[in-house]
Amino acid sequence: MMTNRRHSRATTLGAAAMGLLLVVSGALAQTAVGPSTPGPVEAARRLTWKVETRAAGIAALRQLSVSGPDAEGARTELGRVLTWEAATRAEGVAFLRDVAARADRPDAEEALGEVLTWNADTRAEGID
Repeated sequence: MMTNRRHSRATTLGAAAMGLLLVVSGALAQTAVGPSTPGPVEAARRLTWKVETRAAGIAALRQLSVSGPDAEGARTELGRVLTWEAATRAEGVAFLRDVAARADRPDAEEALGEVLTWNADTRAEGID
């Protein structure tokens, strides 16, 4: 019973966070982003920090990575987050490889290099 409550609460929090992200995204399209106001990619990234809201953050990053002013930044963050779990690591590596090949994104190259060093089979490539 407790697990169902946690899942329900996490789902509710995730949905609320996603709604907040969408509202923030719309508002940012009309206003300048100040130093204390996170942009949509940063807001989505912050959602990924907690297990309870990670799914909402990943969903937001997927949406932001399709188009927009910082699609490459969203793709970089999405790739980085997807590498945290073994089940999605290959997809994350693919995102990071794609961004690193297409854009001048040292952060994507750094994240890719780091994740490649986690596996003995790809460690040499990650160190290059």
